[in-house]
Parts: sequence; structure tokens; C-alpha cells
Amino acid sequence: NIHTQNTVDVTVTGTVNWFGSREELAIGADYLRLKVRSDNEAYSSIGAPLGDLRTFNPAAYPDPRLTGPPAFGLAAASSLDQYGMFASIRVYFGDQWSMTGGARLSSVHADTQLTVRVPPFFEDELSTSVDTDDVVTPYAGLMYAFDPNYSLYVSYADIYRALNTIAEQAPGKRLGPMRGVNIEAGIKGEWRNGALNGSLAVYRIEQSNNARQVSGEPDFDPSTNCCFAGPSSNSRGLDVDLHGELTPAWSISAGYSYNENESPEGDALSRFTPNHLLKLWTNVRLPGELRR
Repeated sequence: NIHTQNTVDVTVTGTVNWFGSREELAIGADYLRLKVRSDNEAYSSIGAPLGDLRTFNPAAYPDPRLTGPPAFGLAAASSLDQYGMFASIRVYFGDQWSMTGGARLSSVHADTQLTVRVPPFFEDELSTSVDTDDVVTPYAGLMYAFDPNYSLYVSYADIYRALNTIAEQAPGKRLGPMRGVNIEAGIKGEWRNGALNGSLAVYRIEQSNNARQVSGEPDFDPSTNCCFAGPSSNSRGLDVDLHGELTPAWSISAGYSYNENESPEGDALSRFTPNHLLKLWTNVRLPGELRR
């Protein structure tokens, strides 16, 4: 496999005072180009996988450059161009209230080509192309600092995923992009002048047009991407996090996550996402002669 990625990201930040309030501004733009190519034709005739390194026999693995054409070949090439602009502002209303808002304008272009060869009997190509221009995804948040060490917040953000359009809901008719909403609320704490930070958050994510195969064989078929439905799904949970220095010599990072995700049929949307996830790390610098 060959992966090539180029990225450019530029962000300008600043602080102004408008209408008697303090505002923090951020404006930026980014560009990503990703190319991926994989081809198994160079390896399909090398031989059987090596079972035991101690029994390796070079004669059993001839030089692949001297072998004949492979009995089966599969090559895939894809390219992705993703670019966008964003702007955000945070307004402070006194010492306790602040509000954040912004939006991103993004575009995506992706091409995928799949080639299947069974010389000399069969060769077929499948090409797909996705274009998404000028999609706006807004977000907003409100924060209330009710204590020098604690603050409450609530936030809203749009979700958009263009590459879901490769799936088809009918022959020749693409399913369309995935859209969603993320709503979150919680409390944040800061102690020891910012050396120790903690947070507790609850969230709910709703997605629409989530690709689910409803017909066709589940096995790989290079001639079709059909057929998929785009029902809604949701995910909700809780996150607790504590990280930083408990003392100048004792650092900690701990977190707990609880998640429930559900498909329209009532089963798990993601079987790889655990319901309970606990992470713990700590580091203690010993005193005196043990410091080394």
C-alpha cells in the first residue's frame, strides 16, 4: 500500500473589545489531499505464508519479479481533496458569562477506482466519485463560571459526513451524506492555578442517513454498492476526566466513559464501542536519593 498525504492549515487569532465586551476571534483555512493505492498483484504469486521462521526455505519463495502473471489481481486507487474555512468568536459578558459561536464552510471531492483482474478471462473496473460543495456546519456554546474554580457549559454542534454518499439506495442513486447533531452539557473544574483540571459531561448524538445494508449479498461484489437504507441512530453517554498535578511531585490522568449506542433495529450501532471504559495513569517523582 502507498499512502501520500499533504496538509496545509493556517489560523489567525486575536482579541478585540467591541461594545464594551472582550471578544476572542479565530479565523482559519485548511486543505487536505490524500492519495491511497493498493495492489496485490505483486504478491499473489509469491507463495504460501511462512508458518515457522525457523523452517524458512528460500527455495520455496521464488523471486516475484521472475514469476508469471498472478491468477487473481485486485487494485484500488483513491484520492481525497478536502478544504474549508472557519470562523469563531467568544464573547465575555462580565466575569461569569461567556458565549462561543462559529461555523465551518467545507468542500470535499473524492474519487475511487477498483480494478479486478482474472487473466485472461475477466477484467472489470468500478469507479465512484463524490462531490460536496460549500457545506456549512455551525456550532455554539454557553458557559457560566459560578465559582473561581468551577464553570457550567452547554454546547451544540452540527455533524456532516460527505463520504457516506458512496453507498447506493437504488442502482445508480446514491444514499447521500450523513448528518447529525451533537448536544453536550457539563461542568469543568480547575485547581492549583490550572495545574489540575477535571470535567464531567453528558452528551447525546443523533445521526440521520446512517448507511445500513438492506439487500444484496453481504460478500464482496465489485460490480455494485447496492442497496442501503439511511435510518436514524443515536448515541448517548457520560464522560468524567481528571488530569494534571495533584502535588508538584504527583501527576495523574484518569477518565471514565459510559456509552450507549443504538441502531434503528434496537441493537448496538457500534459493537466495537464499550459501554464502560476506565483509563488510569499516574507518575510519582520520588524524593531524596530516590529521585534518580
